[in-house]
Amino acid sequence: MMKLLLPFVCLIQLALAATNTTFSDNVVYNKWLAGSDYRNSLFIPADNNVNGAAVHWTISDDNTTLNLAVAVEASGWVGFGLSENGGMTGSDMMIYEAAKPNIVLDAYVTQDRYPQIDDCQDWTFVDATVEDNTMIVEVSRKLFTGDTQDLAILDDTSSGFPVHRIISAWGDSESFSYHGMDRARGTIRWFGGSVTEVERFEAIMEPYKSNKIVVMADNYPIKPIDTEYAHICVSGDDLRDQGVDLDTGVTMIGIEPYVTNSHVHHFTAYASLTENNGDTGCNGTDYISMVYLWAPGEPPNAFPDFLGMPIGGNSGFRSFRIEFHYDNPQLEEGILDSSGITYYYSTEPREQTMGIMQIGDPIVALDGTLIPDGTTSYSFNCPASCTKSVLDEPVTVIREYLHLHKSGASSYSQHFRDGNMIRSSKAEYYDFAQQGAQAILQEPYEVLPGDAFKVGCYYENEPGTNRTFGLGSSNEMCISFLYYYPAKATPSGLPFFCGVGLTDMLPDCDIPSEGISVSDDSSQELLAERAFGAATEQCAADEMSGILIQTASLGLILSVLAFLVVL
Repeated sequence: MMKLLLPFVCLIQLALAATNTTFSDNVVYNKWLAGSDYRNSLFIPADNNVNGAAVHWTISDDNTTLNLAVAVEASGWVGFGLSENGGMTGSDMMIYEAAKPNIVLDAYVTQDRYPQIDDCQDWTFVDATVEDNTMIVEVSRKLFTGDTQDLAILDDTSSGFPVHRIISAWGDSESFSYHGMDRARGTIRWFGGSVTEVERFEAIMEPYKSNKIVVMADNYPIKPIDTEYAHICVSGDDLRDQGVDLDTGVTMIGIEPYVTNSHVHHFTAYASLTENNGDTGCNGTDYISMVYLWAPGEPPNAFPDFLGMPIGGNSGFRSFRIEFHYDNPQLEEGILDSSGITYYYSTEPREQTMGIMQIGDPIVALDGTLIPDGTTSYSFNCPASCTKSVLDEPVTVIREYLHLHKSGASSYSQHFRDGNMIRSSKAEYYDFAQQGAQAILQEPYEVLPGDAFKVGCYYENEPGTNRTFGLGSSNEMCISFLYYYPAKATPSGLPFFCGVGLTDMLPDCDIPSEGISVSDDSSQELLAERAFGAATEQCAADEMSGILIQTASLGLILSVLAFLVVL
């Protein structure tokens, strides 16, 4: 049986209560707030850190309906969306315009990167307040509409369940148009209640507050370029300097991010089994175990009280690296950043050790392989012999990430037992620019000895890109990371890999050339793989959908066609 997951807190961070933000002195908002009865709220700050969106919500007592209010400081329109990856592509949106006071439009965004009106209108308008440059729209929607142009809102009560990602944008124009910096993105736990995950994390880590490993960008000078990737590392010697006994070993039990600069778009933390001391440092090529991913709104991560990850000792991590993605569209100079991560540890082992299984091409054996221009797909078949040789009992997967780089468009992981696919995971609209790896919204599941997997990735490259597989952000990867327990040692002592180029290290987990499928003209295959955005055959309320779509003005349609810049 799967053990109940309590605080696996890679969850929602309620950044600030809505009443403690820019709205605190807003008379219109506070008057509305005094008369509202929503059970939960959060504030998602805008990219410019000047304003943002206040989000209030209640899940109905029968757990079927979301009642939602979104407040912004604007006079023309407001949009709110559920997002697969944290950006606009692959998002499910509602749009409200003050010029059409009793209508809310249901829209979706696919690879064309502009909102399109849903065939079925599943958002219901409830009320709106528009006054003194303040807009508050109240709406409702079924958690699961059955509409292929909507994203489901799932029960995320279990702290092992990933957070939902949300976006918002607003403006003063009469109809929906490009938002500029008036946009926000973050995370939410719809069923999470009003206790913030930061407060919960701090309470759990209180006994361990002196047991810390800090990996940070110490006043790193951000370059005056639009996009920059930078690496910060902590070697084995650095860990010893911070008081970590690598010989005896300690147990990682929590991860806390801290972001000191708005130019940090996202960062990914990796670990290595070697110390990478001296000149090796960040040039080490074996930082291949992803241990944490931060994107806006991502909270600290407190492992369940029965789980930990070893540092040092016989089989633990011995060095760490963070890859920062900086955005500096204004090309500002003299910007320094000291963002980073604190790893909390216990000197005592936990009941269970959490491991990471990596499937696809985890050691990047395809390094240097040219990916053709256009839409290309690669798939990797992990044989049943791998789990049969490594596992001596069922293990429980508590989190799964799919990881590609810049040209990654979509990814999937399929799980087979006795030759039959029993489950699958998808990142239909992958966007490396948003978060670097995508957590899949799904319940924990078991892997049995003898189970097999197939991991696939789609890439889109312009002519002449000359993209190859490799370790850099400008290269490509295709890996599924499965966080599971109890951790299992492989016969060679290496991490639990199933991938290309493992013949000499993990022969039972090697994916030979015949286990790799490549298609260099897979645009139609990619379209077929993406279910979100497909036409809906029948709406739950056909008559109402038709009325609302007819009211979508030509001005709105033209404005959304101009909405080509992704959040």
